[in-house]
Amino acid sequence: MPYLIDGHNLLWAIFHNDEDFAPVDDRTLCRLLARYGRSLHDTVELIYDGIGPPDKGIFYGHRNLHVNFAGEGTDADTIIEHKIEACTQPKRLVVVSTDRRIRAAARKVKAQSIRSVDFWAMVLDRLNRKQPVREPGGKRHGVSEKETQQWLRDFGLE
Repeated sequence: MPYLIDGHNLLWAIFHNDEDFAPVDDRTLCRLLARYGRSLHDTVELIYDGIGPPDKGIFYGHRNLHVNFAGEGTDADTIIEHKIEACTQPKRLVVVSTDRRIRAAARKVKAQSIRSVDFWAMVLDRLNRKQPVREPGGKRHGVSEKETQQWLRDFGLE
């Protein structure tokens, strides 16, 4: 499911829940959200109010993460609402915001809506899980005849 995130709303949730979350900077937030998107094999779109900093380099170049700024004359909420309305598969969309206006727009088209604080807890939980270790192919299929002969030679058992 693609994720559509209200950037400042998520940052506010992270910073105002000190007891649960360690504060993050923009670079770390982007890196973690990109990792989260990759782990789900899906895209994450982060939308901020305003025009952003002059150097936006830290926001770009992440696989599975797209960062956009609303620009002047509009706000992130309006951009998010337009994206929700324009979504061709809204039931697959996950909207992340605690803003009532955004959550109502998501419910209207039957998109999933998650509060920012709950979403961040999900992100941290998923990223902190120990990744399963890939088993070597020989464990299930055995070693080849050539490998068997090599081991026998190495141990002098021919």
